[in-house]
Amino acid sequence: MRFLAQAVRFQAGALPEQVQLALGFRGPNTAAMNLEALAPPDSAWAREAESRAGDLPAYLAAHSHRTYLWATALGGLQGLTFDREVLYVAALLHDLGVAHTTPLADECFTLVGARAALAAADATAARAEQGRVAAEAITLHINPIVAAELGVEAHLLAAGAAFDVVGRRYRALDAATVQAVLARHPRQEFKRRFRLAWREHVGAFPCGRAHALRRLGFGLAIGMAPFSE
Repeated sequence: MRFLAQAVRFQAGALPEQVQLALGFRGPNTAAMNLEALAPPDSAWAREAESRAGDLPAYLAAHSHRTYLWATALGGLQGLTFDREVLYVAALLHDLGVAHTTPLADECFTLVGARAALAAADATAARAEQGRVAAEAITLHINPIVAAELGVEAHLLAAGAAFDVVGRRYRALDAATVQAVLARHPRQEFKRRFRLAWREHVGAFPCGRAHALRRLGFGLAIGMAPFSE
């Protein structure tokens, strides 16, 4: 019931924005961001996460990088202090399980990415607490609402993913910034491919949050996102 209530609150907040975007109104308070200032960290843990994400399909790998950039930009706009390394690792690995639906008949896909984040931390010099925070962010990110009180990195990961998947808070960034991110990490028919992968996961694990979101119209929300593909 709490999950359903979150979904209703999320859509209630998103609907006015979707209508304004459909009418071509972006809003006067958009912010420009310097992509170079949002560059991912260069650390052993980050490189290990990149290696573990190496098998992602190209469209999901690009989604992961866009999620990090959107999340970092939104965090800057909100004036939040966060661990950029944790956010980057979580963004890279958050949809790792979406690419491997066949063996996931008994668990949520987010657990695949969470375990990968923990394993990457164990394999490098990352602090155990960083791995735990990244794993928690990954498991939380498909909740419709992730409050900052649950972890700033979790809040921003969910915000970055929602921006990329359904266009939530799309009006916060100016068109030049959005186009620069899309040019760097093209969407590659993301809407069609992601909806198909989501449907496959729901078929493999029909009692999880992904199934609930699909029944609540997640596929339609993806299609309505303010991106061409």
